[in-house]
Amino acid sequence: MLQPDIMNVAFASSGQKTYPIPSGTSFGNASLTAGFPPETSNPLLDGGVPPKRTDFNGILYWLSAFAMFQQSGGKFTFSTEINYDVPSIIYYDGDLWWCLRSNGPTNGGIVTPGTNANYWQKFKEYISSPLDAYPVGAYYISSSPTSPATLFGGTWVQVKDRMILAVGDTYNSAGLTGGSATTRLVVNNIPSHNHSCGTTGNHSHTGTTSWGGEHTHTVYGAHIGGTGWSRHAGSQYNYGNNTTSSSGGHNHSFTTSTNGNHNHTIGNTGSGTAFTTISPYITAYVWRRTA
Repeated sequence: MLQPDIMNVAFASSGQKTYPIPSGTSFGNASLTAGFPPETSNPLLDGGVPPKRTDFNGILYWLSAFAMFQQSGGKFTFSTEINYDVPSIIYYDGDLWWCLRSNGPTNGGIVTPGTNANYWQKFKEYISSPLDAYPVGAYYISSSPTSPATLFGGTWVQVKDRMILAVGDTYNSAGLTGGSATTRLVVNNIPSHNHSCGTTGNHSHTGTTSWGGEHTHTVYGAHIGGTGWSRHAGSQYNYGNNTTSSSGGHNHSFTTSTNGNHNHTIGNTGSGTAFTTISPYITAYVWRRTA
């Protein structure tokens, strides 16, 4: 069945009507207990009278007013004049009450809600409370910023800028905190490694040295045709100046070789910039119930 059109006003709300409908009977008039009297269905020639427009308006107004009250979410208030049966729901003293056992003026006696738990129970206590799904310590996650305290009641604290890590062998109790969104590496975090150079540095040097080298030679001993010391038979000597002289210019070629041990300095690199340690994520609002 399709939902009927919304009623914006009760029928005959501004028209002439008999309202409220009287309980007693009188000629030609509608009654709450008897309805329209017999004469309204008799021919006029036989003394009948037509039903009254105001009676129809009053009846339709009353019914449509009830429909509008329910349409707008109205709650019927407990009345000592009404019989209640299971599972009636009424409004009393700021709460909705669920009827657990029939009661009323002609239905076993009037029982006011709140006086006997065998007859009436608060509706919110009768049905399961949403808080039952979130005992103290439970987390509530939502894409809406509305606090669960507004939705369900209870006391909650919002968890901000934290990820939730399951308790286990390493993190062995609830409520532990730690971690960082970013980090910087230190030497102990870097894998062991080497820096190598391309050569041992062996090399040689070649060249030529040049020098005038001037010097003289003095000759001792027998000599013919010149001057200098001359020794003859016996012990007689003659002295003379027998000396040779030359510029003695000459060259020396050489090669030097060595292993050439030396050091290579390797320049530094890197800036120590912090990097993120957060895995791909999606954000949500999180609360934890504390009471």
